[in-house]
Amino acid sequence: MNLELKQLLEAEDFATFDVILAGGGAYQVRNPGLCAMGDTTIMMVRAKSERKDILRLSLIGAIEILEPD
Repeated sequence: MNLELKQLLEAEDFATFDVILAGGGAYQVRNPGLCAMGDTTIMMVRAKSERKDILRLSLIGAIEILEPD
C-alpha cells in the first residue's frame, strides 16, 4: 500500500484519488503537492485552509483512483 501511494503521488500524469481509512473515513487527494509522505505517516494539507491531517499509513484500508470528470 505504501509503495502504491508513493507512486501515485510521484506520477507525472497525476490522477485524483481517495485514501480510504480502515475505519471508514476518506480523504480526497487532488494535488500531490499538498501531501508529504514519511515512513509511517502521510500529512495532507487541505487546499485553501491552514488545516492539515496526519494519518498513519497502517490505517489506510484502500486507495481508489477517481475517473476524470
